[in-house]
Amino acid sequence: MWATLSTLALALIFSFPSVGARAVGGIPASGSPAPLHVAHWMKVAPTGGVHPSARYAAAMADDEKDHYVVLFGGTNGSIRPFADTWSYQGGTWSKLNVSGPSARWGASMVWDRVTGYLVMFGGRNGSSAMNDTWSFVGGKWSRLAPSSSPPARYLAQATYYGNTREVVIGGGASLVANLTDLWAFRHGKWAAIPLTGSQPFHGRFSAISNDGTGNGGSPVYVGGSTGFGGNSTWTFWAGKWTLATPKSQPPATYWMALAYDSQRVAHGDVLFGELAGGGSHPGYSVTWLFNAGYNGGTWFNLSLTMRPGAREGASMTFDNYRSTQVFGFGYMLLFGGRSGTTALSDTWILN
Repeated sequence: MWATLSTLALALIFSFPSVGARAVGGIPASGSPAPLHVAHWMKVAPTGGVHPSARYAAAMADDEKDHYVVLFGGTNGSIRPFADTWSYQGGTWSKLNVSGPSARWGASMVWDRVTGYLVMFGGRNGSSAMNDTWSFVGGKWSRLAPSSSPPARYLAQATYYGNTREVVIGGGASLVANLTDLWAFRHGKWAAIPLTGSQPFHGRFSAISNDGTGNGGSPVYVGGSTGFGGNSTWTFWAGKWTLATPKSQPPATYWMALAYDSQRVAHGDVLFGELAGGGSHPGYSVTWLFNAGYNGGTWFNLSLTMRPGAREGASMTFDNYRSTQVFGFGYMLLFGGRSGTTALSDTWILN
């Protein structure tokens, strides 16, 4: 599989536009906020055909110490949630033989650069929402015992706040209501973040990411006012959310994926999602990139013809693994999701 990708990678690398050209997807060559690269979605055929079973709402994040992506849990909608742990490295999915959190879907997982481990919080299993906190590093799960924790929730938005060097989590839903609070995790302790002014959290089906292009690394939120999709963009700084007013922005998307690309595409937040349709989804996927440090915040429509099919609840993270056999750079990794009522098990990379 990697031999095939290597050949394709060489073709892509040497087909990048020179300065003065116009990159794929509408990213302008003149005055671009980062070195230009052509963006391509590519479907990956994992080594040996081994991969996690079809699922959506799985927790997934890059383990920056062990140099692989970790995926946990999720659901296929027809059986109880999963409790399996998988790693992804260099085109290979591996099921890890480890004990850890109970089965769940909709948990939130982020790499904590201060403590040097993945932090996973919450999720849902049947009729129970959870508020337990787990760490993962060195191939082992450990349950943490903070003195206080956020209220139980699932499908919360979580990211690493680079400016204050802490994991932040907000929104999501309990079993009875959408949640609008914001919490920080630092040195093994949770603390509520007091907010001033307006705030964007309206429960589930929105997304948050850390954007390293504005204010040295601050959260960016994308979502709607009802908790069921939207396209409003908010940035966070010094305890205050600000509604961004870009000249253009993505169409309303539902249960989208959002992750920060620090290297390849244009140093910004990549959004992949299905057009929102109020329960009747048109079945069309979009890929956009947001750069918070360019003209006060700018969205770029990547307009990619080759892309994953429309889906919701996919897992996406930036994989920092540098494979000299393929690209020599990290890439965006996307797995699974749900198309209509069908859970998916395909793997894609955006490079």
